[in-house]
Amino acid sequence: MFLTRKLIFCLLLVLVAALNAGADEWIIPDGFTVFAWSPPPFTEAHIGQYMDAHMNTILVPTNDIDRHAPRFMAERGLDVILTQPEKAGLLSAEWVARANEYRSVKGWLVHESVRKRHLPKVTKRIEDLRELDPSRVPIVTLPSKDADPQWIASMSKLLQAGMPVLWQEGRTMMEDGLDDTERFYKDLDITRRAAAKLSIPFWGAVQVTAKGKYRRASESDIRVQVYSYLASGGRGLCYYDYWPESRGDGEAEPAMVEPATRRGLYGWEMVEAVNREVAVLAPYLLGLKCVNTYMIGDAPQGSRRLEEDVELILKVDAEKAMLGVFSSPKGDIWAMIVNRKHGKQRSSMTTTETIDVSLDEKVKKATIIDILTGEAKSLLLDKGKFSVSLPGGTGCLIKLDLI
Repeated sequence: MFLTRKLIFCLLLVLVAALNAGADEWIIPDGFTVFAWSPPPFTEAHIGQYMDAHMNTILVPTNDIDRHAPRFMAERGLDVILTQPEKAGLLSAEWVARANEYRSVKGWLVHESVRKRHLPKVTKRIEDLRELDPSRVPIVTLPSKDADPQWIASMSKLLQAGMPVLWQEGRTMMEDGLDDTERFYKDLDITRRAAAKLSIPFWGAVQVTAKGKYRRASESDIRVQVYSYLASGGRGLCYYDYWPESRGDGEAEPAMVEPATRRGLYGWEMVEAVNREVAVLAPYLLGLKCVNTYMIGDAPQGSRRLEEDVELILKVDAEKAMLGVFSSPKGDIWAMIVNRKHGKQRSSMTTTETIDVSLDEKVKKATIIDILTGEAKSLLLDKGKFSVSLPGGTGCLIKLDLI
């Protein structure tokens, strides 16, 4: 009986150690920013739950009430982006001084949804901040191109002012089940190319909760946004919205967490799961540069097709897919293939598709990265072809070897 109890105790210790080891693997590395809009209250329990969803950055208002919040976040390993410094009535030098109080502050959210009329003031602020403290990043959000016809011109002026990161904003998935897929991918391609031209990172906004005419994103909806950004070389994700925001009528907007109980709702669960995969893939992606993206099958009008610019991947057979081609400093070629099938109230499993890929004869070996463990596994090539089964909205990262 004693030996049985001792054996059970030892097995429990092994299980706990394994769980702890797995948790360590789900840490988003430096260089990849993951956070949520509308953060929770700054308490131990709330921030712990926020970090349990594998967030590594948090938005903190620039005010006296939350003056010491950055220290609280730093002690827990979270980077900080200061928000609303304009409302605090601070000069640029005061913004920098406030940021210098804490090493955890990585930058400032200068303005939301910048439009043409905001440019003179916003560009001056960015120039001042970059001159005073080039180690931190002044950030703005940009509305979609359809929402602001001057979007591209505004982006150019902000980049000329020295804005060091682009942040694509916008919800595209409607309550009626329709999606503005064309706008999402057009905006994404413009953002990707602009960022690549200046060798700066870009972040993408991920619609999670319902707001107005926009629906609560399903599991496949969330995944297709995340993996489309990853396949385009994105270096950051912002999930909308974490904590309920008041609508002014006594009601609160839907969110990822239930405030009274702190219970993680559907959105929190889906984000926590996909962020585990981001944590596994990010170390690989941070060492790669996105060369081009292609649309396969049913694709938005004007999208770049694989046939137009043949790489080592000659053909991808899929109903709806996306291909991101990457290169490494050593000249290695990588690819991310995304199953773009998704929909209202559709899980990733119900939108699974088998995708067939044909490679150039120069490719001698293909290796896929397991999105759950990070383990590299060789794919079986049959006359230069292989197949992968991908859940809806999900992608796979593959390395192509010529020798």
